[in-house]
Amino acid sequence: MSSDFKIDPTLVVDFLIEWMATKDERKRMLEKIIKKSIDQLSEREKKEHIAREGKKYWEKLTQVLPERTFRIWKVLDKALTKYYELLLSRQKLIDETGELHTQNEELKKLLNQYLQINH
Repeated sequence: MSSDFKIDPTLVVDFLIEWMATKDERKRMLEKIIKKSIDQLSEREKKEHIAREGKKYWEKLTQVLPERTFRIWKVLDKALTKYYELLLSRQKLIDETGELHTQNEELKKLLNQYLQINH
């Protein structure tokens, strides 16, 4: 059985010499490609980690207070709001009392003036 396909032995030797000469360069290029893909993977992982940590941060921020503490603060807020309204009402009554006291003093003076004239 004879083969019609023949390769020149000098070409094979030249190819092998070139292959061995560029072996280190190919190895460096392959290492560079692998390192780049690892760096990209690392960058992607870093971004994913940052995104996960950011998500955790914002979730924790929405739950700064435990539910029980939040309910207590809510009840306290309602009670203090009512107390504030009561204080405002009391202040209004104190102001009215002061005005009535002033009017009463003016009326006393007028009454005394009237009594002194008619006496």
